Amino acid sequence: MERQSSPLTQDPGSAMNELQDTMSQARHKGDQMAAAVGEKLGSAADTLRGTLPQEGRLGGVTRAVTDRLEASGNYLQERGLTGAIEEVESLIRRYPIQALLVGAGLGYALSRLRAR
Repeated sequence: MERQSSPLTQDPGSAMNELQDTMSQARHKGDQMAAAVGEKLGSAADTLRGTLPQEGRLGGVTRAVTDRLEASGNYLQERGLTGAIEEVESLIRRYPIQALLVGAGLGYALSRLRAR
């Protein structure tokens, strides 16, 4: 009985190229999705500006929230998901202890929420 070899054992270089192509497509799709979310954030900021008061104390809060929404939307449209991941990696490298503490705190908070 003759045993057929799998595509991975036939040509490892081909499998590696296929994996890199798949990862590239996934990154591209993630960037497209991030850009779409960025557009929606910008649209939400415009909607809030049109419906919430612009004067007084509440107006200041409205401006602050809509400005941050718009800035976040622009960031996602320009940098995409790949850029956001790179920035998080950079922050973790710069502040490893703080990142570890934040991760532990989030893990604890999520475990407490799930226990309920």
